[in-house]
Amino acid sequence: MKNKKIFYLTSFPKSGNTWVNFTIANMYNQLTGRFPEIDFHNIHDINPEIRPKDKEYKEPLFKELPWVFMTHAPYKADFENAVLVIRNPWDVLYSYYHYLNGERRRNLSLPEVIKHEQHGIRPLVEHNESFIRNCGNLLIITYENMHATPIKEAGKIAEFLDLDINDLIIKTAVKKASFKSMRKIEVKKGRKYGTPGFLFTRKGKTGDGKQEIKKHKELDDYILKKIKKSPLLYLLYS
Repeated sequence: MKNKKIFYLTSFPKSGNTWVNFTIANMYNQLTGRFPEIDFHNIHDINPEIRPKDKEYKEPLFKELPWVFMTHAPYKADFENAVLVIRNPWDVLYSYYHYLNGERRRNLSLPEVIKHEQHGIRPLVEHNESFIRNCGNLLIITYENMHATPIKEAGKIAEFLDLDINDLIIKTAVKKASFKSMRKIEVKKGRKYGTPGFLFTRKGKTGDGKQEIKKHKELDDYILKKIKKSPLLYLLYS
């Protein structure tokens, strides 16, 4: 990897990283024609995930294309070129609450998740800010813009990755990475690391978490207080 330009696709969990990863992987698959479709198995070979404790990285499958690694790890010095996916913190935490209890079988209450030292609002803010404050070459994509203008956002990502592709490839990748398509693929094929009986593609909507958490003033105020430490999150979502 010494002379190869590496890109990192990052987010706090449940912020839309997998969705963007599917979009990139579908662009790559159209350029190579390697798979009949991108699924929750082969995507781990196309854009491998880096976990916080990994000391060695698995090389991506398409070595001739820009290398992209997916990660939920906070910023570190070698994450020089990164796509950061951010999402309404209320929606993130509500989605993470369902994930932790469904996929991880944690049996946590919503207040416990929101205030959790590893899964809650504080580490969410710290993760995003670690990239915003330190990454020299950073593209920020919001979950909400991916919903509103997915082709435009996918085009920004392709340009950031220095991909020489046409509009048809981008539009096709967006369609193949839609929530409806990803849900269908997950139901049909399952996931490589999934828990039986739990669907990772839960709703794919915006605003349901904020609507639910705002019913609990103390939790709503707690999140609002914490996101003040991130000027961007506060500007976008307060």
